[in-house]
Amino acid sequence: MRPYFFHISLYDLASMGTLFSGMTLALLLGFSKRVGQTANLFLSSALAVMVLKTGGLTPLLLPALGPLLYFYVRQLTCPDRRFRRKDMLHFCSLLVGFWMPAWLVLMSVISYLYLSHRLIEEFYRRLRPVLMDRPRFAFRRLDKILLLLGLCCVISLLGDPFYLTIAFIGIGMAVEAMLKPDSGVRLTMPKTDSSDAKEKGRRLKEVVAANRLYEDPELTLTTLAVKLTIHPHDLSRIMNMGLERNFSRSSTLFNCRWSLAMAEPL
Repeated sequence: MRPYFFHISLYDLASMGTLFSGMTLALLLGFSKRVGQTANLFLSSALAVMVLKTGGLTPLLLPALGPLLYFYVRQLTCPDRRFRRKDMLHFCSLLVGFWMPAWLVLMSVISYLYLSHRLIEEFYRRLRPVLMDRPRFAFRRLDKILLLLGLCCVISLLGDPFYLTIAFIGIGMAVEAMLKPDSGVRLTMPKTDSSDAKEKGRRLKEVVAANRLYEDPELTLTTLAVKLTIHPHDLSRIMNMGLERNFSRSSTLFNCRWSLAMAEPL
């Protein structure tokens, strides 16, 4: 009997530790003033749902886990899309969460994880027609985490102790989001007006020089556009018209001379 009680006590200890650490991270992430705060609110809410379940307080909020993760990914891949009233329909399952069996809830979460994966694929599909170099996938790590979460949901069908793995992944995502430096390198200027192309090029040089982006040896047109939160097509247009520089389709890395030229004082 001793090994059995020892096992139970360890699980209870891990559950309580996950609850307190997870709720603390969720509150810190939810109330922090950071770039992309809307996405962080969805992630912090998802983490709170995870740890409340593993902590043994309430499993009734678990049906909201899938939609929260979905809207978190949607906010990252489509930052211009706002959360509307009709989006609340995704949370209707909370009304019957008390009667939903655990396997059905987990299947719902897996379905939303698949939809989140589709959002990432759609993000790359939108970029593909205008890419001028080989893309380094900005959301590759997130896509792998979604796959891992889906596998953990399948494993969790075997019993409640496996929910801890889901909570640990959620805590890891929250820690990564908090440690990620704020992207203060946005180009706050019109993207389609060609009359001020020189001004756009000047601001681009200032941003690259101030943030030392030229030091990244693997920096590409796509990754720079992601860091600047603008479309690669608009960045290419700024470079072509404002800096009189372009990239060939066979080019995959920024040219060293171009990097040094971008960092030169104005």
